[in-house]
Amino acid sequence: MNVRVAYREQSDLNLLRNYGIEPFYADYEKPETIRKAMVGVDRVIVILPIHPKFEEWGKLVINCAKDSGIKHYTALSNFAVENKDSRATVTYIHRQLENHLIASGVPYTIIRPATYFQNILWATITIVRQKRFSLPLENAKIPHIDMRDIAKALITTSLNDKTHLNKVYTLTGSASLSMFDVARMMSKLLGQTIRYYPTPLDSAANSFRDMGMIEWISHAVSEMYRDYAMLDLSAVND
Repeated sequence: MNVRVAYREQSDLNLLRNYGIEPFYADYEKPETIRKAMVGVDRVIVILPIHPKFEEWGKLVINCAKDSGIKHYTALSNFAVENKDSRATVTYIHRQLENHLIASGVPYTIIRPATYFQNILWATITIVRQKRFSLPLENAKIPHIDMRDIAKALITTSLNDKTHLNKVYTLTGSASLSMFDVARMMSKLLGQTIRYYPTPLDSAANSFRDMGMIEWISHAVSEMYRDYAMLDLSAVND
């Protein structure tokens, strides 16, 4: 099986050659490159970035997949989509894109993962230097999942498209954990006390901006954390 990976940054494309993958330049701002990327392709896995043009780009890819006669479209969505009380912008856009994909008639599988364990890596510096980390999650319990498990699910559903045709899967980790739980696990594994301090949502938004996020993205990410803190998103499945 030949694998093509479409990406915008040339440096990343060159790196992919080392893995026997066909790198392909594509830019959401240049629709013709998205269409070219799908020529000769049977199946696509789509992972969209959080961006002010998130919805526009998502619909573009779906429309190109339809026009190209793609036989199976695996989409990465968000587990909060299931919760009708979520008002976060990113969740709303994921709902819109799921509806657009289903209405398009393109055969699909939708993967809705819980929030990633790897998001905690944003706090690596304070964990190493200060033995602490802060997130706007209060004591909320979330079934965090490892990104590598999500990748396996995306590949499995794409390669076994008939088994997973037109299905939606919510992926979670094996346990619902608060950040206090995570801090205790870190402390045990590292052999030193790591503390978690809940932080106000406004402070978190400022810290996201300090990390280099533009205003729209920092606000969108803050909205997601608000959902995690205030809604019951603790359900675990297999």
